Amino acid sequence: MANVEACTQKILFVIVIIDSLCICILSFFYDKKLYTIYGNTMGTTFSIKYYARNAHDNEDISNNVNSILREVNSKFSTYDKESEISKFNALKSNTPFKMSADFKYLINKSFSLNELTDGRYDITIDPLLKVWGFYSKQKKYQRKMKLKKQCNQLESKD
Repeated sequence: MANVEACTQKILFVIVIIDSLCICILSFFYDKKLYTIYGNTMGTTFSIKYYARNAHDNEDISNNVNSILREVNSKFSTYDKESEISKFNALKSNTPFKMSADFKYLINKSFSLNELTDGRYDITIDPLLKVWGFYSKQKKYQRKMKLKKQCNQLESKD
């Protein structure tokens, strides 16, 4: 009889826990509205969908997301001529350059990845991007044809 009573108590306890979890999950979405942030960054567009309780929360989230993306863009966008990486790429070799902590971290990480991959990972991809037409107003078809031609040339060398 004691086993049945103990088992019943355990089952009731599990049911209470499951009910509590369901209430928590449902209350999380209750009275929340779906919001979407649209914008431009890194030479492309983005959209982020999320739930917020009210317009004030939505504004805070939107401002935080846009602030972070502006900061990343200002340092690492090759589409922004004034970004830190664009200024760095425009330098002549051996020219001193004061890097932000984030930029220095990125450069050091890229050197580590280059070493780990025996040189297969190479951050000096900018010349290749220019050949592929990423910085020009070329039509997608023209880029595809140029890339196909380059691939054929590489295959014929093998």
